[in-house]
Amino acid sequence: MIRLVILAKTRIIQGIMKILGVTLSEKSKQEAQVQYAQWLQEQGSPIHLHQIVTVNPEFIMEAQKNGAYRDVLNGADMALVDGAGIQYIAALKKNPVSRYTGVDLVEDLLKEVHAKKGTIYAIGLRSKEVGEATEEIISTRYPNLTFLYEAGESPAGSTRPVFTELNDKEKEKENVLCEKIRSSNASVLFVAYGSPTQDIWIARNKEKLLGVKIAVGVGGAFDYISGAVPRAPRLVRAIGMEWLVRLIVQPHRINRIITATIRFPWTIVKSIFKE
Repeated sequence: MIRLVILAKTRIIQGIMKILGVTLSEKSKQEAQVQYAQWLQEQGSPIHLHQIVTVNPEFIMEAQKNGAYRDVLNGADMALVDGAGIQYIAALKKNPVSRYTGVDLVEDLLKEVHAKKGTIYAIGLRSKEVGEATEEIISTRYPNLTFLYEAGESPAGSTRPVFTELNDKEKEKENVLCEKIRSSNASVLFVAYGSPTQDIWIARNKEKLLGVKIAVGVGGAFDYISGAVPRAPRLVRAIGMEWLVRLIVQPHRINRIITATIRFPWTIVKSIFKE
């Protein structure tokens, strides 16, 4: 009976899945790769920016209390599953979804743009040191790729809901940054402000980033790519236990880990008994 109710909460309609009001794509990793490769081939003017979000249980929990963020997630062009907890719930319908982590997506987009000898812009890297280490690694792995980046915290006002009016100083700051990104001719933009800020920032500035083909909120992906934070071994990631490695390496993440591993499934259970 519980399984049946969970399936009702996990609605599947034409290749999409909805969990607690958040819409997710059922695309496999290979299908997602085909889709964004097509986006990168788009020509014409103006080029529409496609927003990709990699949704984990923390995103879904934030969306329960942040309607603006929920709207951004549901309005994304592609919402990929990044979180073992979401996979476990989806598996109850005996049609498991693929998991595509933000770090893997970053690596795959780097390869894709490298093959096209294109440009990628990244903003919000944690520090100058992380930026320099990332640039060195990427230039070695992908010599045909131009990688540009900005290190530092997100601009003022970027945590506001998408349609909230910014003050003049905030507008100017965002406009300058967006123009800098546009003039770089980057085809892909990585925004590393952390959720929900990064995804809301992309959604709010879509119209100012015409020419950029894909924008992705990537959280701490560059911390892993640069080696600043060690990533869990592949086997550990495969069984969905990387949260344990993160807890050991980054104990300050304990509240986020509790949200993903305890609060999220408990919220699912509570939603069942409200029916």
